[in-house]
Amino acid sequence: MSESTGNLWHRVELFEPISTRDRVGQEKIAFTPKGSVWASVTHLKGSTFFAAQQTLGEVVIKLKIRKNRQILATWRIAYESKQWQILDLDQTDRAYTYLMATTDIAIGLPVNG
Repeated sequence: MSESTGNLWHRVELFEPISTRDRVGQEKIAFTPKGSVWASVTHLKGSTFFAAQQTLGEVVIKLKIRKNRQILATWRIAYESKQWQILDLDQTDRAYTYLMATTDIAIGLPVNG
């Protein structure tokens, strides 16, 4: 992909999952902020969107951020006041990390909720 870094104009927050225990000892996953990054965000549309929607039944976006080796596919992001779950993570490029993320009503809960 040959987009320049000048196209990274959307601010996206990164959240790492942290495993905790509630009062009765059951595991609970909370997401803690790990900072924010500039990203290029593309909403899937046309035949790509409809194919993804049939498979996933959710809204899907593709993101490009500067290389970040810390981020994992279990992390979440916040963008457009919504929480997005990472579906796919591509770390093969030398300069960028590519993500595909989804959101729906079930995932669209507060990031720390």
